[in-house]
Amino acid sequence: MKKQIKIYNNCKEAENADRKRISAMSPEERLNEFGVIQARIWGTLWTDSKIQKKVSFGPLEWHK
Repeated sequence: MKKQIKIYNNCKEAENADRKRISAMSPEERLNEFGVIQARIWGTLWTDSKIQKKVSFGPLEWHK
């Protein structure tokens, strides 16, 4: 796959192009891309470390 660099005039234009690119991908391609991003950010920590789950709760602004 040949990589391309595109320059956009503003963030909205770039976000729209990214949405269009992602919507054209199959679910498998999306999962693969997610895995690549995980590996870049977390490395082996993603698979070698336990994930801590935290929950917080409180009053909601819209639920008064």
